[in-house]
Amino acid sequence: MSDIPSNINGVTIEFSSLVNKSVDPRVVDALKLIVKTNIATSKVLSKLYISSANDQHKSPSRYVQGKGKAVDISRINDMKLFCLLQQRSSGEGYSRCYSRQI
Repeated sequence: MSDIPSNINGVTIEFSSLVNKSVDPRVVDALKLIVKTNIATSKVLSKLYISSANDQHKSPSRYVQGKGKAVDISRINDMKLFCLLQQRSSGEGYSRCYSRQI
């Protein structure tokens, strides 16, 4: 098990008070590969909020399988994902965003 750090590549990671930060080491490795301040052209990623990880779920959920294999990121730069997606012209991003798991 590995703990999700509070800073990944210069991006602040905040957590819900219920989050168990101890997850499968491959989840932490994946976060370290994909979380970067310069993730998109002309956009700076400074903060992510993890609302769920190896907690609040029961088997066979991926959150608890094999030491926690999923996390929910619900805010980007202090803005809730739902708010970010409402600004898009189509609803396509909404379902894709909420179904993504690492």
